[in-house]
Amino acid sequence: IQLNSFWQMKPRIAYRYNKDDYIFIRQKPEVYHNIHETNTFNAELNNTFRTKAGSFGLGLEWRNEGIHSARLGNNHRDNLGIFGEYQLNYQDRFSLNAGAYVNYNSAYGWNIFPGLDLGWRFQKNFRVYANMGTGERLPTYTDLFYVGPSNVGNPNLKPEQMLQAEGGIRYNQGRWNGHAGYFYRYGSQFIDWARSDTTQPWRPENYNELLTNGITFAMNYYFASGETKKFDVQAGLSYTYLSSKASTVSDESGNSVISKYTINSLKHQLCAHAGFLLFQKVNLQLTARYHERLNAAAVANYSLQSYLLADMRIAYSLKYWSLYMDVSNIGDVQYIDAGVAPMPGRWMTLGLKWNCWK
Repeated sequence: IQLNSFWQMKPRIAYRYNKDDYIFIRQKPEVYHNIHETNTFNAELNNTFRTKAGSFGLGLEWRNEGIHSARLGNNHRDNLGIFGEYQLNYQDRFSLNAGAYVNYNSAYGWNIFPGLDLGWRFQKNFRVYANMGTGERLPTYTDLFYVGPSNVGNPNLKPEQMLQAEGGIRYNQGRWNGHAGYFYRYGSQFIDWARSDTTQPWRPENYNELLTNGITFAMNYYFASGETKKFDVQAGLSYTYLSSKASTVSDESGNSVISKYTINSLKHQLCAHAGFLLFQKVNLQLTARYHERLNAAAVANYSLQSYLLADMRIAYSLKYWSLYMDVSNIGDVQYIDAGVAPMPGRWMTLGLKWNCWK
């Protein structure tokens, strides 16, 4: 709703209902059977005020979420948020974005989460940036109330708290663009399922502090043949390095405990892609990804710690339709992303798309 030349209002309302009927062994529902229903109401009112001094944002939101579950019980909680933001762009060289989110949760009380984003284009093709933000993750109803033979919830859990920051440089000139950056994330009251020995059920606690930092780099190239339109080329390369460390996990008595979710994030990720468009009709896309994980256990005949995946898509397009073929995991690599579930080997898809009009 454009109320006047500088004031824009955006109201929004939403409702979501979900029912889940879960049977662990279909032929023997008495072993484990859980039925739950969730209802979520959400209402927002966002306002933007554009002035010569910059843009101001102000908004309210309210969310009510409830669950009726055979295993998790009947629970609900309300969440109220008030947020403000200020944006300034000066001569397309300097940008500032500062804001804060004030939150009230009926289960956890009041909290505030500030954020700041700065950018400066010091040369025509180079821009440096830095940002900082805070946030939290609320415990799920499963974390809080689940009761099962091997997992038991903890109604005394507190929200996870996060502080994250990033800084870097971006480059953009004609056919080339890229960026390089460093990022940092610190989490406290980290929720981790743990137990003192294998005879006890898993139980979530606010045991851990988690520190993650790393670097990221990406470069992309684009070339078009101009008016002849015989071919276009797009290619890129990106790399991310992660270093994650968690504090020592121990119970209230100081005894060390076993963690269910040992840090298993990617340590190295190298991605490459190339795309070719010929005569505006034939499109060939190639991608490759190398992954190396932290603390990946060995499983016979499967790759967990490191693996290389390659995918391809080729498509032929006319005005109203296109025929395409996808080939995923071209090398038929046998690997596991997380946990113990094997991922698919090589598989192919043939498809036909038709547009009624363009």
